[in-house]
This record gives sequence, structure tokens and C-alpha cells, in this order.
Amino acid sequence: MTFRLTTILVLLTWPLSAAAQADSSAAPSAGGVPSYWGTIPPPGDSVTAEPHNNRMPVWEGIVEWPYRVATFPLKLLGLGLAETASFFGENPATNGVRRLFRPTKGPLFLLPNIRAGGGAGFGGGLGFRHIAFFGEGNELRGSFSITNRKDYKATLGMHFPVGPRGALEIGAGYRQRPNARFYGLGSASLPGNLSYFTQTAEWAGASYRHLLGGSFYLQAEGLYSRVDAAPTTEVSPPLETVFSGNLPPGFGVRSRGFDAGLSLGSDDTHGTARPRRGGIRRAYASRFFSGQSGEASYWHYRAEIQQFLPLWFRGNSLALRGFASWIDPSGNNPVVFQRLMTNDDPDLLRGFRDFRWRDRGLLVLSAEYRWPILGVYAPDDAGVDAYLLADVGQVFGNAKEITGPNLTKSYGGGLRLFGKSGLVGRIEYARSSEGGVLRIRGDQVFQFAKGGLLYGHSPIPSR
Repeated sequence: MTFRLTTILVLLTWPLSAAAQADSSAAPSAGGVPSYWGTIPPPGDSVTAEPHNNRMPVWEGIVEWPYRVATFPLKLLGLGLAETASFFGENPATNGVRRLFRPTKGPLFLLPNIRAGGGAGFGGGLGFRHIAFFGEGNELRGSFSITNRKDYKATLGMHFPVGPRGALEIGAGYRQRPNARFYGLGSASLPGNLSYFTQTAEWAGASYRHLLGGSFYLQAEGLYSRVDAAPTTEVSPPLETVFSGNLPPGFGVRSRGFDAGLSLGSDDTHGTARPRRGGIRRAYASRFFSGQSGEASYWHYRAEIQQFLPLWFRGNSLALRGFASWIDPSGNNPVVFQRLMTNDDPDLLRGFRDFRWRDRGLLVLSAEYRWPILGVYAPDDAGVDAYLLADVGQVFGNAKEITGPNLTKSYGGGLRLFGKSGLVGRIEYARSSEGGVLRIRGDQVFQFAKGGLLYGHSPIPSR
């Protein structure tokens, strides 16, 4: 039996072995390579590429491999979502998904406005954007939202080009918060001193931006605003009870006045969805002229820098942000507490509740590492990004309060969702020494400096 099998194998392989031996004995043509099928001629350009296996440096592996292990479940989820979206998009019977993610033609966009966490409560509303409002290049934006805690916000803004290098923005807004928080002033305020009050803000103004060359611009702006700090009947304990006999300056007062400011900035990022290169730099100074007796007028200074860096893989990026703000009052009157710097949108310390800290100065450093887990057509199209975040910062009345043990630290992660016209919203969770905070928002912490009155950003306190 063994002899028969051996004989059969020899007979079957003998022609192949003989042919290969015959070809190998033949002299190859110039530059050719012998093979069973004949001589393979060299490439026409006579260039031969040799693959090289460049090994990853040890230091990079130490950083990257824990990241790969931690994000492996998210990558599997992303692949599953991508395949599901691809199936629905290519199936004629379910092409609604394709229409949902495909960019819309036309100048008008409707944008959902969802809010949850951080103190606002749960709710939302609707925003709109028109990119050809009474002419090409003009833009109109508006939004309205309400939450279950009676947090109301309404904004309207317009943008008009002025010549080849200028742009004019005008806007107005209204915001009511019946459960604004107050813990005391300064970095030494205690979480046990939590109290509530009603803050109502109204503003209207205009700004003019002129391109200086390259990515640099100069912007002048003027803004009239009113802001109240009144007792609340919606939640307890009220501020006037917790801080009885030591009420902060401005409580029960309607502060009103006019801001005149000038800023020098640079912006070489592209888009507001997934920038991977470039940055935003801005230096700002303004003068607030109080219209209320007993209230201080003041100077306000702010410096901010953001930088976006590609990191490791296509579509992944590191976003860095740092800013410092300082209010310098004139005369002996105090700055009312409702105009002081605080950790509120977009100047968040994301592991802490909104309004947890309040003082004349605020310093924050933030970082986000982002990677796409779902891009329906391309990395810059609609889809979903995951990110890890870290924030460090604190309010201060003097430089000693922003050192060592006084600094707050928080960390977490989230998802950023993109639709037909850019960022739709973010879902994030962050922890700190005071617990965790879940937020759902229709805006973002980064690239806030790209917008202003057009985007409905609240200018109280000054940003």
C-alpha cells in the first residue's frame, strides 16, 4: 500500500520537477527572473523596491499599546456601526440612512439643540442656520431651548462680509437660569455651601473683524448687557439663607453696562468639526462701563491658545487648550458677583458642576485625544468621534491660588456627533474629587473663539 502511494506521488510531481529543473538551468534574460512559468521581465523603470520593517520605538510602544488595549472594544463597536451604516446606505430599500448622513443641498439647515447635565436640567430645542441670508456669504443663526428646570435660552445672530477683508456680526440673546449655583467666592469655597439663585441675562451688540494678512485678524466689538441675581423659588437652599449676613456684592441687583473691546487673533484651522492641524490664538482686552451706582467699572483681559495635532493614526488628533482671564476693577466699588469669572460654558472644569467656582480670575488647561469610530463616507463627513479628556484649572484672586493643591483636576471621555452641517452635539462624562458629571450639549469647549455673537455665546461673564 505504501509503495503504491509513493509511486503515484512521484508520477504526479515528476513533470513539474523536470520543468522547474529545466527552467532553472536556462540562463535568464538580462535582468529577468526565472520561474516555472518562464522568465519574468524586470519592471520598465528598472527600479526595485525592497520592503523594510521599521520597528516602533520602545517609548512609543509603551504609550500606544495600553491605548490600543483600552480602545479595542470601541474599535469593534465602530467597525460594527460602520458596516451597519454601509449596509443600510447601499440597500435601495433602506436608503434613508444615506439621505440622513449625506450633506444637504440648499442654504437652510435645521439643528437639534439638546441639553442635559451640569445644572441646566434635561431638555432641548431647535436651531437654524441660513448661509445665504439676503445674499451669498451672509449667514443667519438662531436657537431656542428650554429644560425641565425652566432654563430658557434664545439667541439670534447675523454675519455679513464687508469688503474683501472685513466681516460684521450683530447679535442678541436672552438666558434665564432659576437654579444658578453659588458656593462662595474664591478657590476656598466649600461644596457644602451650595446655594441657588435666579440669574437672568440679556445682551445685544456688534463686532467688526478685519483680516490683517495670513491667519491674523483684528476685531473690535461693543456690547450692552443686563444681568440680574435674584432670589429663586424653584430650588433650595436659597442663597440668601445659606449666606445670610454675608451676601455677595450684587445679589438682588440688576447690573447693566456697556463693554468695548479689542482683540488680536490668529486662526489657521479649517472647519469646526474635526480639525487635525493648526490652531487658534487670541489676546483680548475690554473696558466695562457700569451703568449702576455702587458697581465697579473694570478692565478685562483674556489670553487663549488652542492647538490641534495629528497623532498616531489617520483621523486621530490631540486637541490642546489653555486660557487665562482676569478682571481688574477701577475705584473702590466691588465687581458684582454675577459678572465674575466662573466655570460655565465654555470655560468648563468638566469634573465639576457649573458655577462651582467664582472669582476675578480663571485659569484652565484642557486636552482631548480624539479618534473617529464612525465616518459614513470619509473622516471629515458625518459620523461619531470618541475622545478622552483632562482638565486642570482654578479661579483665583491672586497668583498664589493657582498653585499646587489649589488646582482642580478632572478626567473622562465622551462622544462627539456630526451631522450634515457640522457638530450636532457631544455626550461626555468626567470625574473629579467631588464626584462625576454627565453632560449632553449641542456645542463644544474647543473652537469657541471662532464664533461670537453669531453663535449665540453668552457674554456674561466676558469670554
